[in-house]
Amino acid sequence: MTRLSTTHIMSTKPASVVMGEMAIAAGYGGVGMTMCFADYPAPLLCELWKYFARSVDPSEVYHVRGQAEIRKIPDRVAGLRLVFVHSPSHHNATGWAVEMAMPVDGTPCPRPAILSRGTTGDVDEDPGVTLLLRCDTDERDAIARWLFAGNTLPASFASHAPSVALAVATDPLLSDVYSSRNSEAECWPKRFRDRQVLRGLLTGACLIRSANVGVQADQPLTLSLNDYELVRTHLMSPIVSPIDGQFDELAATMVNRANVYLGVKYGDDSSAQNPFYLPSDSPQQRRSDASAPHPLITRKELADLGNKQSGMVGRLIEYLQRTNEYDLFSRMGFVGPTPRQDNWRQESGASLATSLQGWSIKQVRTHFEGLQKAGLISAERERNNGPWLYALPEEITHHINPFQNLPTVAELRENDSPRN
Repeated sequence: MTRLSTTHIMSTKPASVVMGEMAIAAGYGGVGMTMCFADYPAPLLCELWKYFARSVDPSEVYHVRGQAEIRKIPDRVAGLRLVFVHSPSHHNATGWAVEMAMPVDGTPCPRPAILSRGTTGDVDEDPGVTLLLRCDTDERDAIARWLFAGNTLPASFASHAPSVALAVATDPLLSDVYSSRNSEAECWPKRFRDRQVLRGLLTGACLIRSANVGVQADQPLTLSLNDYELVRTHLMSPIVSPIDGQFDELAATMVNRANVYLGVKYGDDSSAQNPFYLPSDSPQQRRSDASAPHPLITRKELADLGNKQSGMVGRLIEYLQRTNEYDLFSRMGFVGPTPRQDNWRQESGASLATSLQGWSIKQVRTHFEGLQKAGLISAERERNNGPWLYALPEEITHHINPFQNLPTVAELRENDSPRN
């Protein structure tokens, strides 16, 4: 018996858990999804995967650790609901094996969800309906709190796993998601994979809610506007990172915050109120005729800038408040809306710091230093006598989230009114 969680919205449930459950449930509606978990600490990811494994029968779980397991997928796929891929090097091959083992006549059937530790980076070779989740410090802390609270046993699904894919009808206001009508509208994702991700999560959300209210497998299911709003909310999460783009929000945030710090430390303010100014520190930074020092910032400094509770972050925010440098403050990278300019100086530095996006020492290595080794982070001056700052290619720093324009339920209703 399948034991998918039947709680539709829990304020304490991390986004990683909610979307993982949706991906598994989507398989029962005939949509096989792949969820990639990047930058998750191994102990937390292990607990998450054990939690997901407990939501299905043990015989329906399959682990891919090498080519031998991939070769066996065609013979096993019909009875599988969950496939774990333990190495990014096996991600694409597993996706192809699962997809090509499905009925070629298009007969609806349940499909397994694939949960992977990452991708090979060659996204054009990934055939799946794949969504990439990048764990940040807020998500890491949310998962830890959720696990400490004892949330380790999924609730029981309402019915036995069906032998054929469950049929899901659609609220008329959501028909555009499933048809070519208005396919050019700005609100819906343009790329095929992104549209399939949206459909898959919607299917999963519908099945989980239906289980919660006791709808049986042989009863018709209708995708509701509440299902849509739940999916829309989680696709706006900072951990959602579309797999077929070069944009790296965390790397961009690291560079921006590092540049704010470097601008203060090596800027024109040599007064006592600058907590970072040292006259003898890095003369290459201060001489207009000097070449760029290497490195511009140490690993420890960058790690401290990612720790929202560090003294460095607190002193930096307080300095920006004293000097009324809201423009610099707004570049530091926030989870959610940037604090408003009309009252940001009245809030404490510690309070403002809690809204920042954080990162770990490991992410300093995997994101920042990885880009440096690849030659994608350069050093430049904004002006001749200004401090050296970091620069990234535009494709890494500028990206439009394909889900960011998804309309709210109120907007869907408003747009539909002229038809009625």
